[in-house]
Amino acid sequence: MNNSPAPNRRLVRGSMRGLAIIAMATMMAGLAAGTVQAHAQLTSTTPADGATLAAPPAAVTFTFDADLLPGTNTISINDDHGNVVASQQVQPDGPSVSVDWPAALAHGTYQVAYRVVSADGHPVTGAITFTIAGTGSPSPGPTSSTAEPSTASAAVSTAVAPAGEPSSSDSPAVVLLALAVAAVMGVLVAAWAVRRRRP
Repeated sequence: MNNSPAPNRRLVRGSMRGLAIIAMATMMAGLAAGTVQAHAQLTSTTPADGATLAAPPAAVTFTFDADLLPGTNTISINDDHGNVVASQQVQPDGPSVSVDWPAALAHGTYQVAYRVVSADGHPVTGAITFTIAGTGSPSPGPTSSTAEPSTASAAVSTAVAPAGEPSSSDSPAVVLLALAVAAVMGVLVAAWAVRRRRP
């Protein structure tokens, strides 16, 4: 008498194992993608992006939807020619960073760029632009003491993404999702090959 499991029973057990592996891989991919997407997102700025001000602001503030990592955040102010006129490392107040507006910078159009790191370790960059109304000549450009920004501030001023657009740190989510899909496909192909080899 043949006591071996019926072929359909073996097939059911194999299918259940395959489904369990696929479910686990999908869950891990979802968790990984959620972690990548957890970096801080800009929620508001003062002044607003594109604003025209009657007078220079007391400070420029960026507020995010998550706390920021201390000691890793930089704000850079560029004139309308793209020159860095001020740059400094700033300490966050929870989800916000701000920089006092330099008294020497009066009317003109300025870009204020930021590079911050959210508490989960993801760097986020961006910039806003606003105009301070006035008459006469534009505010002076950088002096010799400010014309050479530090390495960190140069990276902010030359490689920023406009506010509201996704930062470069979004790309790992796509990579992880593609890897997860490839892993699931690999499991399916392997399970199919094993079933084909069984008598």
